Amino acid sequence: MKNKFFCAEFISLVGMLFLVACSNSVTETTVYHNDDIAVLAAGDSLKNQTCDSTSLGELLYVVDSTEFYMCDGKSWTSLKGEPGKAGKDGKDGEKGENGPKGDDGVGIPGEKGPQGPKGDDGVAGTSCKIASDKDGVVVIKCGDGENADSVKMYKSICGYTPFDPEKAACVNGEIFSCGGKPYNPANQLCDERDGQVYGFVEIGNRVWMAENLNYDYNEGSAKSYCYDDDPENCKEYGRLYTWSAAADSAAKFSSDCEGCGYYASGDDNVRSTTTKFRGVCPKGWHLTTTAEWSALVDASSTTYNYIGGKLKSSEGWDDYDGASGNGTDVWGLAVKPAGFMSVSKDVRVFSEIGQKARLWTYANYDGTSAFSVRLYHSKPRMDDGVDFRMLKHDALSVRCVKDYVEE
Repeated sequence: MKNKFFCAEFISLVGMLFLVACSNSVTETTVYHNDDIAVLAAGDSLKNQTCDSTSLGELLYVVDSTEFYMCDGKSWTSLKGEPGKAGKDGKDGEKGENGPKGDDGVGIPGEKGPQGPKGDDGVAGTSCKIASDKDGVVVIKCGDGENADSVKMYKSICGYTPFDPEKAACVNGEIFSCGGKPYNPANQLCDERDGQVYGFVEIGNRVWMAENLNYDYNEGSAKSYCYDDDPENCKEYGRLYTWSAAADSAAKFSSDCEGCGYYASGDDNVRSTTTKFRGVCPKGWHLTTTAEWSALVDASSTTYNYIGGKLKSSEGWDDYDGASGNGTDVWGLAVKPAGFMSVSKDVRVFSEIGQKARLWTYANYDGTSAFSVRLYHSKPRMDDGVDFRMLKHDALSVRCVKDYVEE
C-alpha cells in the first residue's frame, strides 16, 4: 500500500505541477512562480533536511542527483521507483465434486469430478521509474503498456519551479512565456493578442519596437498583407497595412480613429502630427507619430539627409551602383526594406522589396492620403513623415512606440 500511495501522490502532485509550469495561453502573457517544491542546491546533503510528521508529503528536488524525493513523515523516499515484482502463480482449482450415488442393485461407483482450472497468473506490481533523462527533460513513467502514466519534469529550475527552456525563459526567479515561446520582458514585448514576441530598444526617452508589426488585421476593407501574399515574407518583414488597418478604423482595439479609413469625410484636411493613438499596435503601444520620427534625427545629431543610414538594418538591403545599401543600425532599430503594396486599376501590386522601407505614421493628410516615412537603399536620407504622403489604400509597414506621459 505504501508504494501505491507514493505513486498516486507523486502523479497527482507532479501532474499538477507539470500542467501549471508548462501550459501556455496564446492570448495572454503567462508568468509562473511556485514555492511548493523545495530545491536542494548542489553540494548540500539530503541527510541534513528535516523530514517528520510536519513535512509529510513534501517534495524535494536534489540538484546533484536530479531526482525528486517525498517525505513519508520519517525519512525522504526517492521517487525513482523500480519495476514491481511479478505476481505469484494462482492456486490450483478446487477438487471436483463426487459423482452421484449408484442405483440399488449392482452398484456402479460414481466418477470423480474433473480437475478445476489453474488460476490466472498474478498481475505484475506497478512502480514509477525514470524512463529517460536527456536534453534537460526527465520523463517519469509509472506502470507499463497502454495503462502507463508518464509526466515530464525539467532539470532547469527557476526559483523553485522546474520549467521547459524551449517554451519559457527564467528572468530574476520568474518564468515568462508568450504563446508557448520564451521571452525576456527586459528587452522583448509579448503581444498578448496572438502570442508573437518583438524586440524593443530605447532611444532617447522613447521605447521603439525593433521589428515591424506582424499582427494579422483584416476587418472589412481595413486589411493587411504579406508581400507577394507569401507568409514567409511576413515572418521576415512583418505585414503591410492599409492606413485604415494601421489606424484601427474598425475600432477593434480603441475608438481613437473609428471610421477614419479611405475617403472618411471627417478626416478631410486633418493634419495632426503630434497626438498619438493606439491603432493596430499592441496594448500599451501606439502608432508612430511624425514628431517621434523627427526626434530620432535630433537624437542622432545629424540631418534628414543622413539619418536613414543609421536607421536601416545592417543587412538585407540591395546594393546600388556597386555600393552596399545596408545601414549601420546604430540603435538596433533594424528597419528592413519591406517594400509596399499599391493598387492600380483595382489590381494589387507589390514592389520595392530589398530597396525601400515605407512606414505609416499617425498623421492624416486628407480623406485619401496620410503621412509616412521612407528609407532608400540608394541613399542615406529619410523622407520626413510631414512631407511624404501615401494613398490610404496603399499597404505599408508599421512600427509602434511604447506609451509615455506627455512632457
